[in-house]
Formats: sequence, C-alpha cells, structure tokens
Amino acid sequence: MIKLPRQYGNLTDAALTALGMFHEQDDHILIHWINQQVDDCPVYIADPKLLDCFCNGPLPPADPEYKAVLPSFTVALPLNFMTREYGYKVDFLWFAYAEKHDAYRVFAIATKDGKLFQIRGTFSPRQPILNPDQPEPDLTHLINRISINVLLTLSYGKKLIGPCETRGRVYQPSEKPPTGRYYRYLGKDYQGCSNEPLGGSHASPRSHWRKGHYRWQSCGPKHADRRMTWIESMWIGDQS
Repeated sequence: MIKLPRQYGNLTDAALTALGMFHEQDDHILIHWINQQVDDCPVYIADPKLLDCFCNGPLPPADPEYKAVLPSFTVALPLNFMTREYGYKVDFLWFAYAEKHDAYRVFAIATKDGKLFQIRGTFSPRQPILNPDQPEPDLTHLINRISINVLLTLSYGKKLIGPCETRGRVYQPSEKPPTGRYYRYLGKDYQGCSNEPLGGSHASPRSHWRKGHYRWQSCGPKHADRRMTWIESMWIGDQS
C-alpha cells in the first residue's frame, strides 16, 4: 500500500471506511471502484496554498473542448485543511471517468459535528456548473471547485504537477518511474497569496491579492487562437 507524507491521510483507512458504507448500501459498482483506486490508480497530493486558490480564486471558465486524461485517480487533501477552513473533514477525493456522461464522477467521505456522510457528484470542465439541489451544498460547491481545477491542472497545468515520489525519494523526469505505487504533488511548495489581511476582495476596487486561477488566454499569430492557462496569484492595485 502506498504511504503518503505525514501531512496527509491514510488511504487504506479511508478506503475501508468507504467500503463499509458501500457494503451497507449493497453498491457493488462503487465497491469495485474503490478497490481499484486502492490497488493501482494514480495518486496526487494537493498543496494547501494551491487548494486555497482552487477554493477561493476566480471560477474557471467552461472548456467545451476538454478531454479526459485519466480513467481514474485519487487526490489527497492535507489533513485538517477542509476542517480548519470550512468545518468539514475530507481527506480524499476519488475520481472515475464516466464515458456515458463524458464527465468525471467524484466521491468523497466527509465528517462534520460527528456526522459521517458521503458526497457524490458528476463534474466536467465542459460545464463547470454546480447543481444547487445537491446535499450539503456548501461542501459540494467546494468539491466542485476543487475537482474542476484538478481536472484542468492535469490537462493544462503541467508546471504544477511534480515528479513521481515514493517514501521520500523524488524521481526526476529523466529517471524511470519506480515500480509499484507512487504519488505526485499538485503545486508542491506553491507560493500563494500573502496571509496579511488586506481589507479587500476579488470583487473590491481596493488593493488586494487575486488568487491563482485558470482562464482563456489569446495566443498564436494575431492572437487568433486561445489556450487555457494558469494565471499565478498577483497583487491588484497600488503597491505603494
């Protein structure tokens, strides 16, 4: 079983919790899915500052040309990130591509105030719009934002994806990846916005930090083309 850095959860324990819920519901499809995730699917671990941009930065635009890059994978969230910021405990997001819907089905187990529940959603950068009738709408909204940004990163944000790592060793791109399970960081040591209170927000005319986000950017001869681009966090307004 893959061992993640200590700032992240235990994938085996999370999978056993999920399997217990699915056995109670007699949901054989999700039982098979989680078993597959634990055995051999890629694992990405998200840096907390990059996650902050995903959760609180400008919403990404729709990408009508989006194409899925992986059949399934797991994203590990930093321990206590969701609890500290939003009141929910969520350690992992599980992704599986659903060809019928041309979108990813995303599953998460969350706890809040001692209550254990599951969140499911079908998300795609083609139409990154949340269904407001979902249970736990605040949490589902956050998972939607994280999921869409993760999917865009796997397609367009190659500079945010780290090399293969396992048990503390980093494998450079020129090296052959290790056999067995390994993980990759999303935004390792990402330099986000300053933590100083600035008294403004993204929509405010006052000086403020604009968090990193994806947007369409013109490119090519006479700027006739466009590409989805990650825009780094930046200071907006007078720096004096």
